[in-house]
Amino acid sequence: MVVAGPVRAVHAGPPPADPNALAIIASQKTIVPDASVVLLRDIFLKKVVLTPEGDEYIPVNLPPTNPLRMAFNRMVIHMDAQQNELFWDRAYFGGTSPPYVLGSERAVLRFVATENAAIGYVRACFVTPAVKVLKLITLDVPPPARTLAPCPEASGRR
Repeated sequence: MVVAGPVRAVHAGPPPADPNALAIIASQKTIVPDASVVLLRDIFLKKVVLTPEGDEYIPVNLPPTNPLRMAFNRMVIHMDAQQNELFWDRAYFGGTSPPYVLGSERAVLRFVATENAAIGYVRACFVTPAVKVLKLITLDVPPPARTLAPCPEASGRR
């Protein structure tokens, strides 16, 4: 079992210029010692499983066909859908379950906001003060807007 190293505070900054940037988010109580892509990849592949306090990280994914998940897999996990499926088939038979899958960005946001040690990803336009942003990543190939849920209205976000 691997435990993350020394603690470094990560705070959300001002909203990004690109509302479709990929925001990797955590609950306000979750401590991630280093928001590097390498550590985030290891958390989502369950190679790093414990926070510095000893809580188990709870990574959550969007469905496999969601364009944002495909972008996340390509840019953070460095696997395509087939490679990711093969990885989890092997890991599952080795006793490691894959991350939870939630049906929408809103569901990921709600889950991450309420579960200590939860980590997920949404587009930056979904981020609220209920979560903290660990990392913002500009998408190399933005998914077509018609394939994603519309961003929430600023007045409706809390």
